[in-house]
Amino acid sequence: MGRTKENVEETTEEAKVEDTAKQIIEDAKKAAESMIEAAKKEIQEMFKTAAANSNAEVLNEETPAGLPDYIKEMQKDLQSEVEMTLFKDGDKYKDDKFISVNGTHRYQIQRGVGVKVPRYIEAINESSIAQDNLTVSLMEKKQEEAEKRFESINVTL
Repeated sequence: MGRTKENVEETTEEAKVEDTAKQIIEDAKKAAESMIEAAKKEIQEMFKTAAANSNAEVLNEETPAGLPDYIKEMQKDLQSEVEMTLFKDGDKYKDDKFISVNGTHRYQIQRGVGVKVPRYIEAINESSIAQDNLTVSLMEKKQEEAEKRFESINVTL
């Protein structure tokens, strides 16, 4: 059986949609990479500015560097235990969550059960959730942009 004009048009339409979806994903990756690079540059500038504005004495290699008290307090606070309970829904959020810091501090946290973990693990989890939310927002924005592009060329999904 030969290909009809309708089949060819459907295949072409599907290919266009697939190409557009691939482009949206590629654009999102590029935007994320760009944001990461910008953040790295900003952090480097912050360190340069801090070093330039620092009134601290330069320590030679023989002088042991002690941590300021406020950093010691921050470290102690991050080590303190807190109770956290991860959301559980029986579908997407039913399995345990694995959280690791530099591959050395590893935690497998059961969902729906209150567990005690160091505060820094809770902070990592909150950061992960915030990053997921930013990713969803970016994907929605890119989807809207793609839909507008499709509308401008009279293509409907």
